[in-house]
Amino acid sequence: SDSGNSESAGSDSGSSDSGSSETPSGGETINVTMNGTAQTMDLVQCLAMVAQNELGPNAPAEAYKAQCVATHCWILSQSGYPAVSGTTPGAAALAAAQEVAHVLVTYNGQVCFTPYFASASTGTASAADVWGNDRPWLQAVDSPYDQSVATNWNTNGNSSGTARFSRQTLLDRIKSELEIDLTDVDPNNWFKIISTNQYGWVSKIQVGPDGNCVTVSGRWFRENLLARQSVDGRSLRSQCFTFTFDANLDCFIFDVYGYGHGCGMSQWGAIGYAQNGWGYQDILLHYYPGTTITTY
Repeated sequence: SDSGNSESAGSDSGSSDSGSSETPSGGETINVTMNGTAQTMDLVQCLAMVAQNELGPNAPAEAYKAQCVATHCWILSQSGYPAVSGTTPGAAALAAAQEVAHVLVTYNGQVCFTPYFASASTGTASAADVWGNDRPWLQAVDSPYDQSVATNWNTNGNSSGTARFSRQTLLDRIKSELEIDLTDVDPNNWFKIISTNQYGWVSKIQVGPDGNCVTVSGRWFRENLLARQSVDGRSLRSQCFTFTFDANLDCFIFDVYGYGHGCGMSQWGAIGYAQNGWGYQDILLHYYPGTTITTY
């Protein structure tokens, strides 16, 4: 799934080492808001619940381990009781969490902000492109297996309402959000992709024709302007897309690759790497380049 914590993880507040403590029994705990309830949880149980929820019941062991470490670091990089979603873990997710509970991804000795998302196009997007704040370990990297293993890897508006947007809906939306009236403008001139990264993730897109336009980030375009505006009331699955206007349908047809914000670890990508023999450390060092795997 497109994980909620990673989608809203743009408010990176730096690393924190106050998130965990030892209980008298020696079992480590962590502060989270699990499924809506703020609580101090057993660390292993928390990581296993999130990994099970994020990757489902049948992921390879090394993918579960990578997810557990990324979850742990993501939680520690937030303040307070960050929101996570979890479900009852199976034996594989529990074993993975037990094994890597004391493993962290660090950069210059600090715990990293480690966002993750469901699936990439053929590669990921940098933090600078997604959230506007550069992180040395959040750069665009290859993610070659998503296409062959991920569900919903490509959504096309010709066959999926998720990626079909009516002209009238977007006309009203652009007027209310950007104060640009495109009533008399050819729909073929409403949008222009200004820049993408090497894997097709849209960095900047122009809304409106030259002379009467605003340039926004691909992320804002997806998460704000077009959020829940498709013909079936959902959002673009990622900001890696191309589009055409279909005059017969009076709709914009988006062709979308991947699922999620695109920054950090691709979960389906991690599954693909694990199926191809990579260990969890290989996976983490690939998606968070330049980091160090630290055990405490």
